[in-house]
Amino acid sequence: MNKKVIITALLFVMGCFAVHQECAFANNLAVSNVTMSTRDPANDTFILQFDVSWNNSWRNKINHDAIWFFVKVDTGTAPYSHCLMKTSGASPTGFSAGSDTNLAIYVPSDKTGAFLRPSSYRAMGSVSSTSVQLKVDYGASSCNIADTASITPYVYGIEMVYVPQGEFYVGDFATSTSSFKQGSADDDPWYISSEGTLLTTSGASDGYYYVDSTATVGAEFLDGDIFTIPAAFPKGYQAFYCMKYEVTEGQYVDFINSLSPEAAKTRDITDTTGKNSDSVIVRNTITINSAVPTATTTRSDRALNYISWMDLSAYLDWAALRPMTELEYEKVARGPVIPVKGEYAWGTTDIIRAVTISISPEDGTETVTTTDGIGRAYVNQGGRTFSRGDVHLGVEYTRGPLRVGIFATATADRVTAGAGYYGAMELSGNVSEMVVIIGNSWGITYTGGHGDGALTTSTTNQGNANVTGWVLLDPADSARGITGYTGSADRGDGWTAASGTISYRRRYLDNVGMDGIPRKHYIGGRGVRTYN
Repeated sequence: MNKKVIITALLFVMGCFAVHQECAFANNLAVSNVTMSTRDPANDTFILQFDVSWNNSWRNKINHDAIWFFVKVDTGTAPYSHCLMKTSGASPTGFSAGSDTNLAIYVPSDKTGAFLRPSSYRAMGSVSSTSVQLKVDYGASSCNIADTASITPYVYGIEMVYVPQGEFYVGDFATSTSSFKQGSADDDPWYISSEGTLLTTSGASDGYYYVDSTATVGAEFLDGDIFTIPAAFPKGYQAFYCMKYEVTEGQYVDFINSLSPEAAKTRDITDTTGKNSDSVIVRNTITINSAVPTATTTRSDRALNYISWMDLSAYLDWAALRPMTELEYEKVARGPVIPVKGEYAWGTTDIIRAVTISISPEDGTETVTTTDGIGRAYVNQGGRTFSRGDVHLGVEYTRGPLRVGIFATATADRVTAGAGYYGAMELSGNVSEMVVIIGNSWGITYTGGHGDGALTTSTTNQGNANVTGWVLLDPADSARGITGYTGSADRGDGWTAASGTISYRRRYLDNVGMDGIPRKHYIGGRGVRTYN
């Protein structure tokens, strides 16, 4: 039987971890020797066994890294089916972290995938574990495979960082545009101390004062409006995992290639609502033939642009993750420390923009420097025209997203790697990241449930996210799924922007703010998963 593995993590990228930690090579994830055991009809299970390795895994007192694995099966009829793990919990029966005794498997309660992570203190170093095992429930309704059906299993892996439970701040003393503050005359940042209900205030001080991010968007709450942020809205206090990198071209290609033709057409970013070409536009190299479907990319580790809120939501539903909220975004970037006025994701107000790419052509090992080609660069902002790299291939390669993790090297610290407090990369710059907002009545209905791996399949609406409690999902018409984007926003600002501070709330993504065009050349995103 043919067995396949899809590795949606990235090769040759670098990463920093928590503040005050040294930087090191990132995961360099590789999965090999995938085998599937004979199916057990009595229990509707099979074992997927494989070897896994990645560089510079770690666990310390602050946080750790992890790999999120999930399994899909091709039965010959699109789309691929998302299969559940058989059992949930820590190191469940039938699962194995393999030969590395300092690794452990954790399966969350919904059993849509499994985390592989260090089980105790681990200095940064390489991991290699043979005979890792996942016990798959092929009889679950999401998979529903007959005992004798011919199948091809796929294992997908995504690099994550753990964000621990705890208090933190949002806002930066009103230094960034529309940053949160405590009152109309009190610029102190919000203090998030629980996941409990928050009530905004119109008062002068010591509250949760809402600041309108743009006066031109009528759907948004206005300065000082009083409204409730429900307890169910994820505020960032509770522990969660966050994707280390922005969604990449390679990850989106894997996603498209698993869908039905109708769903792939819905998620086709190369059509007239997106980059409108299968050629390279603004460094996006993806081609999509949705009729097959077949998607390809020549730069799989490059941050994905030209996606809409609907595209990101669908990808995260498919991967059994969820969208991040704007409060969680600030925690991932800043951590629990007191804000610095006007700081970027690396914790300072300094900014050195990328210009010169180290090698030509780009091959996944490239780094970047400043205008003179010597100094360190750690952000892709300002719409700079690059030199070297893929520039020789044409004008569309000169400006746009870079590969994820490009700013970190073996000698970099948090600042020179452009890393957030917990090790997530490119939270400022590269592509703007779509998040759920608190700024209108649609955003605050978000309850943070996780994707289940399956998208809408109705005749007229295929390929949309359909998770109850996500932004713009109509409970009375869930077959349509998420078809709009009011209630979302972008944070961090992308390669075109001049800013991108942690607390800068640039604009909400609705029909006014986005000029009616859902897919933009500077828009991307990443996902998270609540720890449960």
